[in-house]
Amino acid sequence: MGDKWPLQHRHVLGQAIRIRSPYVDALSVTQVLALRSLRKKVDKEELSQSQQAGFIYLILCTVSGVAAGLQNTG
Repeated sequence: MGDKWPLQHRHVLGQAIRIRSPYVDALSVTQVLALRSLRKKVDKEELSQSQQAGFIYLILCTVSGVAAGLQNTG
């Protein structure tokens, strides 16, 4: 209680989270934008199969990137 940073007593883990956070955040935003764009374009039938595959590949890459960035940090 009263800690300035939730992990201030676990320095290595706290530092790892602070270092990874900007990268994980960017991947998360990319994922949300790709999902939103894919849904809109699929609903309007604006994408070819290869374009849909490209969006799905991008989304899967962001999922893998976020998972790798979180590793053992939760």
